[in-house]
Amino acid sequence: MITLGKRTRPAQGGWGSGGAHQIVNTGPRELRTLALSTLSEVDVGEYPDSDKLLVVAGEGDGGLRNIFQAEATVECYDREAGWE
Repeated sequence: MITLGKRTRPAQGGWGSGGAHQIVNTGPRELRTLALSTLSEVDVGEYPDSDKLLVVAGEGDGGLRNIFQAEATVECYDREAGWE
C-alpha cells in the first residue's frame, strides 16, 4: 500500500509528483522497491578522514545540503508514531 497525504491505495503508478509518501508491505512476502525521481541533482559524499557524510539534493534555496557525522545513525522507524 502507498500512502500519499491522506490517501491510501495499492502500489501502482500514476500518482504523479508532490508530497511525501510512505510504502507499507501488506503482503506475506518480502517487498522490493525501485525508486525513481525526476530530481537529477542528488549526491552523497563520504569524508572518511573525518567520518562525515555530505547529502545534497536540489539546487539553490529550495535544495538540501547537510553534513552529518557518520555514526549519527538511527533506526528506520525512530520517532515514527505507531512503529515502536
